Amino acid sequence: PTVTAGPFETMKKATLNVIKALKTGKIKNNVPGVHLEGPYLSKEQCGAQCPTFITAPNEKDYVPFIKEYGAFVKKWTYAPENDKDQKFVKFLSENNIIPSIGHSNAIYDDVKLAVDNGANMVTHLYSCTSSIARDHGFRRLGVTECAYLFDDLKCEIIADGRHLPIELLKLIFKNKGFENLVMVTDSLEIAGTDVKEGLMSGTAFIVEDGVCKLKDRSAFAGSVATDEILVKTALEAGASMANAVRMITYNPAKLLGLKKGLIEKGYGPDFVVLDETIKVCDVFVTLLCEKRGFFEQCDFFFHIRDCDAKLKREFFNSRRVVACFEQNVFGDLSSDRRPRESARLPSACKKNDILRVVASFSECSCHSHTFFQYVTGAEQF
Repeated sequence: PTVTAGPFETMKKATLNVIKALKTGKIKNNVPGVHLEGPYLSKEQCGAQCPTFITAPNEKDYVPFIKEYGAFVKKWTYAPENDKDQKFVKFLSENNIIPSIGHSNAIYDDVKLAVDNGANMVTHLYSCTSSIARDHGFRRLGVTECAYLFDDLKCEIIADGRHLPIELLKLIFKNKGFENLVMVTDSLEIAGTDVKEGLMSGTAFIVEDGVCKLKDRSAFAGSVATDEILVKTALEAGASMANAVRMITYNPAKLLGLKKGLIEKGYGPDFVVLDETIKVCDVFVTLLCEKRGFFEQCDFFFHIRDCDAKLKREFFNSRRVVACFEQNVFGDLSSDRRPRESARLPSACKKNDILRVVASFSECSCHSHTFFQYVTGAEQF
């Protein structure tokens, strides 16, 4: 989950609410931590963030906060031009928190200093990131251009077709490379609902044309996209299925140090299953095993627990099953770790004819990303 700019005590309270929820053990979608988006941003690039709460980094606030709760903070978006002495970015890096440049009016010199001191990500590229400007006739690179220039900078993209049109996504794919991109929804809590207007952190918004806008329609206020929309849009922009899914699974998981995004020994067995139209048709989350009652996690993946014959037939004969229990997926398995039931693909179906998409599902702290995993017998990244 993302905590947006507000009074620092309010942001702290929101973070503590997430931590409290995590400690209960009742969260079912594997939230690894929090993303703080503010308050150390640029007022010139605040977007839908309330400028009243935007400040320069304040050691008296962030140092004790990170010392006490830093283990739960995975990423912090900030404007490097306001971190004059680089103390903030250094402190984040020293505490294993991703320093991400965003809502920033920085120029090249600011970004270079930030990168040299540990910044390695750009929050939603092109959305509230500075671009080329003239200073007494001299052109200065902004955050957007620096994102292409510095190889070490990974970039988030709101690939909903609204924040970034198809032609701009093509440009990003071509020049930044799929391995350096993370697709994010940047979605508000109203995503997936029928809400058409309201207030967000004191800012009025409306929803129309498939996106959330400020009430005066002067700018976007956030996204209402869900993750399968990002996959569809990436495909429309020319990404292969493998690369589209990589950008929303393996890439963000790797940045966060999570063992997610691959169907491989040692990786989490969490999936979202999509049909040929990229519509979500099933979700398998590790912690949902006990609820569904017929999955059990083990060292290499999961296996089928005793369940009624009808459930077994439905599971093994379903066209929704791609991640079959075969040695070519999991490597050599000792006999005592094999599945209790044979899980061969139905003889009438070829592997490549069965559903092409299985998604590894896990909420990450970067704008509530959902990780997808792609697998077929013919193409894997």
